[in-house]
Order: sequence, then structure tokens, then C-alpha cells
Amino acid sequence: MNWTTRILPYSEVSEAANDTLAVGRTVIDDESVLVDSRRLLQISRGDSSNLFVRNHMCLRSRTDGMGVEEIWGKLPLIINQCTMRRFLRLTGYRNDDEVKVHVIPSQNAFTVANSCSIVSLGIGGDVKAERKMKNDMPKCKFFGADPVKYPNQELFEKIGLFYNIAVGGRNGTLEATVLEQGDYHVREVKSVDIATFLRNFTRKSLIDQLMIDIEWAEYEILPYFLRSGDLEKSDIVICQVNIELHSPNPTQKRQFFEFFHGLMNDYRFTPLAVNSMIHHIRSLGNTAQSTSSIVGPPAEPPPGIPPPGMPPGIPPGAPPALWYILVMMGLQTDSNSFC
Repeated sequence: MNWTTRILPYSEVSEAANDTLAVGRTVIDDESVLVDSRRLLQISRGDSSNLFVRNHMCLRSRTDGMGVEEIWGKLPLIINQCTMRRFLRLTGYRNDDEVKVHVIPSQNAFTVANSCSIVSLGIGGDVKAERKMKNDMPKCKFFGADPVKYPNQELFEKIGLFYNIAVGGRNGTLEATVLEQGDYHVREVKSVDIATFLRNFTRKSLIDQLMIDIEWAEYEILPYFLRSGDLEKSDIVICQVNIELHSPNPTQKRQFFEFFHGLMNDYRFTPLAVNSMIHHIRSLGNTAQSTSSIVGPPAEPPPGIPPPGMPPGIPPGAPPALWYILVMMGLQTDSNSFC
């Protein structure tokens, strides 16, 4: 794997006992992002802060020996206690449902041969966050994919390239939960796996930000992020990830448990933040930053009717489901660099 070191906005601040969404004086809340001045530091081999490694080691020590239910239930508490995000300048980009979090590298890090690429899997009729990112990072190229053509194609093509296809864990077709006309429906759609999409559609081997909201299909793609997965085999580097983890059934919860343990052993990505949400879970990655915003529960459905979009395995009349927004950033095995 060939890694590219980015120049990151970095902050020298004292460690707080109770870190919320404050990074120095950079505060990400439901409404705004306040940023104070920062110095630039190239995080590379020999960097004394070792913030990503410290973050990862803390997570490993606190989750060692935990079972499936305990990992899932305590994940927000543990990640937010271990997080080193306060050393990074985080920028929050709000859309209708949540905040996407991104560490913006120095513009000097981007060249013609090493350009910036941002990928959105699952558009859901909302590109507010992507539009704001495009404003802040005009040199970046944007790629989006969704199995529902209208209105996603028209919206996304104003900022980048749109592909009318589902991206998941396998090539062929899959039964996907898709958002159509404001409601969720199960449809059989054409799909490609995430490694094939990045390799053959975007044709980018370095992805600065990958944002995933694919309505329960995310559990099948989790193994792709491990060192044994097809992203590694395809020599594709992903620097930062925002992934929405929707309320899992027992099989999906086990898939996440196995993924998390693989993540801890791999030292390829480290989670930096996670937020609990009612009826919604999101995740962000590649060992550099994380953030989340707590959203109040939607109106309860009538008794006996499951909430829209709930997957098989969750019975009608079940209580509001817990979802997470997880933020990860990528680690290197031979240094503390951010790609």
C-alpha cells in the first residue's frame, strides 16, 4: 500500500477530562462550527504526539474481553472517552439529518497527480453537506452513487459525477432499502461492491473522504475496510470515513462486532467519534477525526407498525432503535501519518 502524507491543521491544546465536541476552541454543535487559529503540522514518522496510536491503544484496552452486546451498547462512551479529536481542526457540514465531519488538509497537499476526491454512497435527496464541502474545497472532485435516480441525479450533478447504482458488498443485484418520495421501500436494484465502484467508476486510488448512508447495506461492506479486505487488495487508500450504522438485527450486530475486533487488530483505521441517534446511526473513519450530532426521535408509528425502513429481524411494535454515527480515520502500520 502506497500512502500519501497530507498536511493537517493541528492544534496544541491541553487534554480535557471530559471532551465533548470541542476541539481546542473549535466547537461542533447542532448549529455551528467555531474555529480558532491553528498552526500546520505535518503528521509523519517520529511525530511526538502519536495521537492516532494513542487513540487506538485506548480503544483496544477498554474493549478487550467485551462481548457483542457490550461492544454495541458502550461504543459511544468508550470512543468518546478515548478520542484524540481535540488535537485536530474539525469542520462540520450539516445536511437535513446530521453533520458530516471532515479534517481539511492544506491546499498545498493537492496536486494534479494527487488530487482530492470525496465520495458519497447514498444521496437520499440531500446534498447540502456536499455543496458546503465543495465551497470550502473547490479543488476536490465529488462522486455520488444512489440506486434512485430522481431527484438524486439532478441534485448531485450540480457538484460532481453521479452514478445511478447501488454500492454494497457484492456485484449483481440486491434487495435495498431505498428512499423514494419521502418514504423507505425495499427494491431489487443493480449493485456493485465498494471496491469495484472505487476502482472502476471513480478510478481513484486515494479517497480523502468517504460518506456512507446506504440503509443497512453498510454491514456487508465493513470487511472491505480491514487489512484483509478488497480495498487493501485493490491498493485503494481511504483517509476519512463517515458511515451511518443503522439499527442492526442480531446478525448485523455480530458482523459489526467482528469488524470492530478486526479494526483493533489491523491498525488500519481508528474510530475518533460516535454519536447515538434514535432511528439513525452513522460512522466516520480513517483515523483522524470524528463527530456526531444527537437527533431527537421522530414521531412514533402507530402500534404494531414498524418505523419506515426498519430491516428484517426487528419486530413490529419494537421500541425506537439506537443508531450510531461513527467517524474513523486511517492509520499506517509504519508511522503515524495521515494519508
